[in-house]
Amino acid sequence: MACHPSAERKCFICDGAHVHHLGIMNCPKMQILINEGLAMYNPQGRLVHTDGLDLSRNTIGAGDVAKFLRDERDHLNDPGPSRKGKG
Repeated sequence: MACHPSAERKCFICDGAHVHHLGIMNCPKMQILINEGLAMYNPQGRLVHTDGLDLSRNTIGAGDVAKFLRDERDHLNDPGPSRKGKG
């Protein structure tokens, strides 16, 4: 019988393993994301993007919602290449 290593269970929000008890309510980064306006709970109690779109694993991948949301925010706030000296 072949021995397969079990997949390490990681937090969906911070992608940490053995950092805290699993579950979005146990992740200290969850409240920070809400305070930063990057995520919220909808009326049904599901974690969603502030525009109401789902933040499921099917939407963003295996985990690290915090990184995904911050990268998205940074991309939207990026003014693009500098135009200094042109013009």
